Amino acid sequence: MSRTLFALLVLAAPLLADDKPKPRAKLLGTIKVNKLVEQAVWTPDAKHLILIAEGKGLVVSREQLGDDTPAKPVAEFDVPTGGAKFGVTPDGTELFAVVSAGARFNAETRLCYWAMKDLVEGKKKAKPDRTVDLEADNPTGFALSADGKSLFGVFIEPRPGGTPLGGLPQQVGKVLRLDTKTGDSVETVADLNMEDSTLLGATSHPESGRVFAHFQTTDEHVVRCIDPTTKKRKWERKIDTPAAFLTGQSPKVSPAGNAVVAFVSHQGQANPAGPPGLPGVGQPILPGQVSGTRPLLLDAETGKVIAEMGGEETISCEVCDFSHDGKLMFGWLSSAVGMRYTAWDGTTGKPLKTWARGAGALTAAFAPGKHELATVEQVGNGGYQLPVAPNGPGGPLLEFDRRSAFYDPFQLPPTPPLPPTDAPAYYSIVGVWNLAPLVK
Repeated sequence: MSRTLFALLVLAAPLLADDKPKPRAKLLGTIKVNKLVEQAVWTPDAKHLILIAEGKGLVVSREQLGDDTPAKPVAEFDVPTGGAKFGVTPDGTELFAVVSAGARFNAETRLCYWAMKDLVEGKKKAKPDRTVDLEADNPTGFALSADGKSLFGVFIEPRPGGTPLGGLPQQVGKVLRLDTKTGDSVETVADLNMEDSTLLGATSHPESGRVFAHFQTTDEHVVRCIDPTTKKRKWERKIDTPAAFLTGQSPKVSPAGNAVVAFVSHQGQANPAGPPGLPGVGQPILPGQVSGTRPLLLDAETGKVIAEMGGEETISCEVCDFSHDGKLMFGWLSSAVGMRYTAWDGTTGKPLKTWARGAGALTAAFAPGKHELATVEQVGNGGYQLPVAPNGPGGPLLEFDRRSAFYDPFQLPPTPPLPPTDAPAYYSIVGVWNLAPLVK
């Protein structure tokens, strides 16, 4: 080989490497449901999805994945009234839910169970198979122990006599271990009280027993790890904040308990150029004030910041879920140029892929044992305001084009047209994605 040819090959090597196809997130199919879906839970074998929608539980099969043709549920069951958060027991035999009647005086919180086998086989159920009344009410977060015998719940309440912070009352809290058979409070795992601050949220990791709590003062965020043996602080990470701003999101912990995501506020920065007519293009979103939130990936053992996820232009960011092995995180970023689905490396926090998401995107869930993901988008016909679901989030959602790469959250929508009488006023699209190509 001549020296000239060898030199050309060396120079061309980077260009040839760039020609390699980049990893892609592949859409395996969609399922259309003529209801507002609020939550999605996979069955342990990842062959079915249980969708919680407007007071009903709908069981749909992977075999129904296709286009946007409405899918007839394999099974349907009634969901108890009140705010309910669903999961699957560690042994995979039951669907469970923590059901709260809300903040009413003397409101009851119940732990409800349904046999998974019955649901998949299409047995209609008017009520749960068994119900346990919990001694403590209205947990903001919870997790079952590996043996299913204990429920770790996070309970938040106003600080007595506390000075308002950011216009809202200061909060304190605690993590309790409850017996899932009797509902009794067995142990106070951690007291979540930091002087001159408010508790934004907390998460318990049952396997390690550690509790990760997020506080905020007038000028900084504070993330603490509490050791289950000593019930004292193991480490503390402080993040400067330019102004008082409450993020309101609890930390997320990886399945192995080796990484934790905390959501912090940040100062408004100049936005990149966006579509014509967008207010504030090239200017700080709110000059001199906090403009949004972004997640930090922390080492759960030491509290060291592994990565800052989301740039200065980020208005909001939500990490919905970790994959079963912690190798992937999934969520979405919102900025002045639109809303984007994002998949991150669960170890480094590096963004692996971003793609367009609909404005009505609500939640997502990784399949057990797979790098597959179910996303839920609520959609309204013709671009009008969606009604609030009975058990759904606290405010209406807007949707103009669920396949659009850009959605302008600042401009008010036009007067919404009435949908055709023969079409549902709203519906949901459940998409299943293969994210395995993103994993090294």
